[in-house]
Amino acid sequence: MNRKPALLAVAATGLLAGYAATTAKGTAESVLQPRAEKIWPPTEDDKLVPGADPADHPDRMPPTVIVDRVVRKVTGKKPADDTRDRAAAGVHWGLGLSFAVGYALLRARAPRVGLALGVPAGLALYASTHASTVPAMGVQPPPWRMPPAAVGWEAGSHVVYGIVMEASLRALGVMASHLR
Repeated sequence: MNRKPALLAVAATGLLAGYAATTAKGTAESVLQPRAEKIWPPTEDDKLVPGADPADHPDRMPPTVIVDRVVRKVTGKKPADDTRDRAAAGVHWGLGLSFAVGYALLRARAPRVGLALGVPAGLALYASTHASTVPAMGVQPPPWRMPPAAVGWEAGSHVVYGIVMEASLRALGVMASHLR
């Protein structure tokens, strides 16, 4: 088989797995947030920390803050809420899909990457965004300065992302093997 179509097939499975994983991550956030807040009840001030409360303060979530800053820098104006929210969803989905494509390509070259069921991949995504890049951009505090509940549900939703991404890639691989 020509290498280019094989890479395109792997990238396509990454997109499909990324779609499933990003969808699952969003659902997991809404399920995990109230549970984490029962374990580590946040104060009202905690809920105002950027990135801590997607349920009541979606305007303070990292993709939304990033889009707002970029639009203000480029245009000098505050973006309309609906435009900002659509662009923030694009940032979130773009990251979720591109990470999964990269993971699928890496996994195709080094199959042992998938042995831990995607958990390390989900934690790596959390570490490379919420635990480093996002705080370095001044968008939200690092995890050790975030309310514990926010760290719990955010890290947990990234673990769900990794598990669903790996499970999707495995399922797509099984389906593809039956088509050969």
